[in-house]
Amino acid sequence: TLKTNIEFQHQNVMDASWSDANILFINVASFVAHSWHELCEKLIAHPASTIITCSKPLPKEHFDIQTTQVQCSWGVVPAYIHRRKNFSDV
Repeated sequence: TLKTNIEFQHQNVMDASWSDANILFINVASFVAHSWHELCEKLIAHPASTIITCSKPLPKEHFDIQTTQVQCSWGVVPAYIHRRKNFSDV
């Protein structure tokens, strides 16, 4: 039997805890400069094997990245599907 457990969190992403998440989806369009760097570090350190972001990719040295597009309320934006290159590095 396939078990599916999806949780939506609407909160400050820097305060969120994803300790048991396998897949993360985050719209990162509004992150710039220091806040973007801080979020990248948090996501790189997280053990999720797949991270999906809209608008910006994470550093490619840590992930294999596929690109697609998604329709948002403000228009079509790029979406990046990141699969961790070396899971043991976390």
